[in-house]
Amino acid sequence: MLRVPRAPLGLLIMTSLVGTATAVAFGGTAVAGTSGPIPANVKVVSYTATPETPAGFVTAAAQAAALVEDNPSAYEGSYYDPDTKTVVLEATTAARAVPSQAIVLKANPVIAVRTAHWSRADAESRFADFLVAHQLTDRVMSWWVDPKTDGFQLFFIGQPSDADLASFSQAPGVVTLVAGMTDGGTTTDAMNDASPVAGGSRYYAARTGPVPFVATWDHRCTAGYGYKIGSTNYILTAGHCFWRGITLWDEYWRATGPNNDPTFQAHMGDFGGKSTWDQDNGTVNAGDDNALHGDLSLANLTSEDKSAGDSIWVSNTDKRFVTAREAPAQGNPVCRSGTTSWELCGFTINATNVNHTYSDGTTIKNGDFAQLQAHDTCVEPGDSGGPVYRRVGDSNATAVGVISGTFPIPHFGCNLVFTGVEEAIQAWGGGLNLH
Repeated sequence: MLRVPRAPLGLLIMTSLVGTATAVAFGGTAVAGTSGPIPANVKVVSYTATPETPAGFVTAAAQAAALVEDNPSAYEGSYYDPDTKTVVLEATTAARAVPSQAIVLKANPVIAVRTAHWSRADAESRFADFLVAHQLTDRVMSWWVDPKTDGFQLFFIGQPSDADLASFSQAPGVVTLVAGMTDGGTTTDAMNDASPVAGGSRYYAARTGPVPFVATWDHRCTAGYGYKIGSTNYILTAGHCFWRGITLWDEYWRATGPNNDPTFQAHMGDFGGKSTWDQDNGTVNAGDDNALHGDLSLANLTSEDKSAGDSIWVSNTDKRFVTAREAPAQGNPVCRSGTTSWELCGFTINATNVNHTYSDGTTIKNGDFAQLQAHDTCVEPGDSGGPVYRRVGDSNATAVGVISGTFPIPHFGCNLVFTGVEEAIQAWGGGLNLH
């Protein structure tokens, strides 16, 4: 199931940006729809592609990103700097107490540590409070901390008015604003996989009860990865496939049949209460750290005497072994696979730890974006929950995330919305099944 905003199978759609040039307006210059100057701390720009991190820096970028993800109170962020040909790690003084920092820096001499203005946790808290105080939450579609500017990047619905720009002048940092967004919307094998269940396979979510209740076949999703907590086997998939706190969809079924029209059902597992998606509130508190996590859930396979595998389907008949996992890092290349459109590569991660609001008002917290040029959509209905990964050689993969949704980028392509797999580990413990 694709993350659906308002209409069935709907997608988030952006309208045209302000012009097609790389930079539309900077501080002190008027912008379309306004009469006054833009505040000095505000940049209004059109969408530009994030350069892919060079192959020799991908591992360092991922390990730096993992430091930030695991210690948001000690780091502001990380990114690849093409000018200095280094991976920059923005660190506060609290980073000195992070035991793993010395190990990561020793293993990756291409990482350069710089003094951060603030931590990611501090910056996120301040900007979230700012948006609420200035009543901007309904106009900001997505936002995230930008360590390159000690500020924030955001997608803004429509054009900012003079009053909006005056409000952003009081933001706690530089604001890079992409205007012109809209929140409207239109728009065996992996099908019969059996225990041990591999990621990338098809399943249906359904109500508790006998087979007549298992009939809402429009609720189709893709498994992400095999996962284990203690001796219990799970499939890691999208949270919106199993909403938290309700029993509408609480079981996991395999189904066969031509054209996605099932003729046979096999009970595969139960939801089991582990999700970070809520019917009304989007992402909710999960895990012992009580932190906000992305669009994730775990389907319990052990409850039906099934087990999880250590591979992912990338076509209806081909698999890759999952041999490692890594944190999403800006500029790193990724692929994604789902049971509607299968493997698609060429994505570049363009933002991490993003707060993204879908058009129905639900929000994914600490999600991630990956861009793909010349494509109208990055995923199709039924791909939700599928794996986001990096190809390694001819037969292996490094796990990066789980598909949540997508939206187009005018004059460019599309953005894939996903959640890093490390969010599940932070929420519930355990880990992926690795080959």
